[in-house]
Amino acid sequence: MAPTKEKTEKLSAEQASNLMLDYLRKQNRPYSATDVSANLKNRVTKAVAAKVLKEMHERKEIEGRAAGG
Repeated sequence: MAPTKEKTEKLSAEQASNLMLDYLRKQNRPYSATDVSANLKNRVTKAVAAKVLKEMHERKEIEGRAAGG
């Protein structure tokens, strides 16, 4: 029998932002949106993580660098 996927509650943008900021401060190292999403066990989707990271960077809550080309 295939394993069942656990349902997680949907987080608001503010909850996702608070969760991610807390996680980043505890880890104190750089992460991509994909890493943050995976490390938080997909409680925050990759798309939401990317958006929230960009917003936090614009508000100067975190430092950030553009990756890729």
